[in-house]
Amino acid sequence: MEEVTTVKPDEFPGLLLATGQIQSGTHVRDLTHACYGRLINAHLLLLNVFAAPLIKAQNGNHLFHNDPHYSQRLALSAVFVQGLRVVEFAIEEGRLLQAQTLLRQEVELLAQMRVLSNGKPDREGYAPNLKFLEESLRRTYNDLSGSAHLTVPYKTHAATLMDDGDLPVPIDETEGTRFYPTFDADAARQCFGLHLLLMAQVAAEMLNDMSRHSVGTTPLFGDMELAWLDGAIEILAEEGIVRKPKA
Repeated sequence: MEEVTTVKPDEFPGLLLATGQIQSGTHVRDLTHACYGRLINAHLLLLNVFAAPLIKAQNGNHLFHNDPHYSQRLALSAVFVQGLRVVEFAIEEGRLLQAQTLLRQEVELLAQMRVLSNGKPDREGYAPNLKFLEESLRRTYNDLSGSAHLTVPYKTHAATLMDDGDLPVPIDETEGTRFYPTFDADAARQCFGLHLLLMAQVAAEMLNDMSRHSVGTTPLFGDMELAWLDGAIEILAEEGIVRKPKA
């Protein structure tokens, strides 16, 4: 029988740090899920919008790349889908500065899709042109840039300010600075809401592309996908994430 070795925290302090990060992240994630409310429903609807045409494309349809701009837009759609869980995980665990950096990239991705759809690709290696985005998204991008560049002191302090009794793990009190994530309901909902809004806009761009550049017996974009997209946007409006369209 193999001898069981007990790991002592003072011998492996890095293990204690890693364990604390995992425990605090799990604790915050449970609180975050509870505060999302109906945003969870909007998220599921948007996942349907992304998934359904991809499944159809594998079952009898195929996408053709007769336009280099379309090929780039399709690749951007794939990058967005690949990163969904990374963004959501950062928000859920209260790692909000990191989440806002990822949300900034999502805005850039949407901006680049719009640039390509207008036939005006930017020079490689430069930030995408934001002129085809709504003014509100351009303002949001500037705010996210302050978080990404860590040039707004109050944001970094807010993300690391100690709050006694906030977490179920031991915390080193270094002049009130917290080294573990914490729960912020308003910030979590705002970040998740922005993520859902970007999901809706990227999904609309992707579905438009697939409808125009697909060959097969089954339409990739139909009434069901449109109903899911409209339903998600309606929830976002009711939850105060977007403005309700005027009747």
